[in-house]
Amino acid sequence: MIAMTEHAPSQIASVTPAVVAQLLADLGCRAEIGSANGQPMIGSALHGAVFTVHFGNPQPGSPQEAQYGDLSLVYAPRIDGIDPGSALPAWLEAAVAGWNIERRFARLAVLQGNDGPYLALRWDVLTIAVGRAQLVATLQLWDQLMQEFFLFLRSRAPLATEAQAA
Repeated sequence: MIAMTEHAPSQIASVTPAVVAQLLADLGCRAEIGSANGQPMIGSALHGAVFTVHFGNPQPGSPQEAQYGDLSLVYAPRIDGIDPGSALPAWLEAAVAGWNIERRFARLAVLQGNDGPYLALRWDVLTIAVGRAQLVATLQLWDQLMQEFFLFLRSRAPLATEAQAA
């Protein structure tokens, strides 16, 4: 579980990759700023699971570093045992639909990659006119969502085992 430190200022003038990376570091997470397809992103991890932070909707601001109006927290593990291009098993489709019915903001989807399908957990977060406390709370909720997601997957593991046996 990530915990907040008290030494940083309470208001954030703008949301930039550097600000979010610092918040993650303050919360005890690693945070590596990089880019994907020319867009900034941050690589981080919770509970040994790598996730990324992507930024969207550039805002007018400082010429030194772009500011953004929203970010997406994304965790996308590869699904083992399903060949690329194969139809998804019914239990997996039902599991994804069940997650999305039970949770309003963090959405689950199956994405097809060259090496097989990925189960993508994604939470889009508005970052315009927010303070430090709100961003910290968002990151703490992301930690909680990932823990819920791991429990959700463990609860579906018997369904996968039964489907493979059949």
